[in-house]
Order: sequence, then C-alpha cells, then structure tokens
Amino acid sequence: MGIDLNKPLDKPMLLLRGGSVGLGNMHFKINNVNNPVFAKKGRNGITASFIFELKLLADLGLVGFPNAGKSTILRAVSNARPRVGHWEFTTLVPTLGTVVMPPGKSSFTVSDIPGIIEGASENKGLGLEFLKHIERSSGIVFVLGMDKPNPLNELNILINELKTHGIEDIDRAVVVCNKCDLTDNNLDIQGQYKLLEDFVDQIYWDIIPISAKNNQNIDILKDKLFNLVFDKGNIKRKRLVDE
Repeated sequence: MGIDLNKPLDKPMLLLRGGSVGLGNMHFKINNVNNPVFAKKGRNGITASFIFELKLLADLGLVGFPNAGKSTILRAVSNARPRVGHWEFTTLVPTLGTVVMPPGKSSFTVSDIPGIIEGASENKGLGLEFLKHIERSSGIVFVLGMDKPNPLNELNILINELKTHGIEDIDRAVVVCNKCDLTDNNLDIQGQYKLLEDFVDQIYWDIIPISAKNNQNIDILKDKLFNLVFDKGNIKRKRLVDE
C-alpha cells in the first residue's frame, strides 16, 4: 500500500498500534501483602518496516533527452553547479537550483533530472527512478537539443512518456531549443525550429531559442520561467489531447 503525503495532514496518522502496558508489582499490593513479588508483563506491539521516499519539490522541472543541455541550462539560470559533459547521462542524480531574479521579483527553484529516453515510463534507462521528481512541479520545461535530426519527434516522445507515467495535464510548459548557435551545414536548425514553433503554437505553450553554453537569450529565458511559475492568471491554457 502506498500513501502520497502531498500536503500536511489534518491529524496524526497511526501507522502501527502499540502494545498493551504491563502491571508492576505495586498494582497487586493488598492489606496483608505490602511487597508483592510478582507482576504482569505487557504485550508487544505490532512491528513492520516502512519505506519513505522523498520526491524532489521544485517549481519547474527540466525534461529532455540525454545530452540536450539541461545541466548547462541549470548552471546558466541558477546558482546550481551540476556536472556537465559531452557524453550522455552525465547527470545521474536530480539537481535542484534556485533562480535569483532582480529586485522586486521572487526567486524560484528548478530541478534537473537525468535524461529521459523512449520507454522511460516503462523503467528503461534511468526511467521511473527520476520521473517521479517532476510530478509536483508547477510547470515543465522541455529542453531540446537542436543538434539532433528531429527535435519535434523527441518532443512528442517526451510528452508521451510523461503522459504514460501519469502526468497527463501538461497545461503549463515552455519549450527551450538549446544549441541554436550551431552552424553545421547538415543541420536545418531554422526549419526544425519552425516546425516546433507551429506545433507549440497549437497547444499554447511558449518556445524560445537559446545557447546555454554561450549565454545567449538566458535573461529572456529566466523571465519566461518566472512567468511560468508566478503569472498563472495571464498564461493561456489548453489541455493537451491525443490527436
């Protein structure tokens, strides 16, 4: 049996009932027996083992394929310093960073989880171990590497994995297209970005091209993330539905 303690309880929860108390020798004292030499033992309580699992609590969760640049983005927007590298699955544990905004704006937290691959909801790759950490985020940040041949397909895979895991109502999200500064002639970055822009526009999400490595558009990204967390009344919403 699993219990999701996602909010404070109105009253204490009884996990196990304790045993009954014993009776010491003085409970059996009578007129002609002032110092009885016997007592009554108590009964043992119920014993059991419990597993308590902490789900990372962050305002926003970074979701993307391995090597999309999530950790580099977290380093660029927050005070976190996760490990970065040019190989897949550089991030092996969730990392939490605080985004500090200019005076007059509140700070917020962003979590970076290890890369998701197709089948993660079925526990492939690092799978379910880390998908759980974004269940309570108030918004999802999809990170796509524009050095990949089909970023739109990757976005659809990520959406499907979240929905299969049970995160179906993704009405607050932003799509971050990282590595847009690349100049490889084999990559049609502008064409791929236009496809993503058309797709995202249909579901009322926001989209932004950046280069986290070169710090391009990072301030604009931070503003969009801030709005995703706090400007809840002004963001258009539309539930994502299957075609």
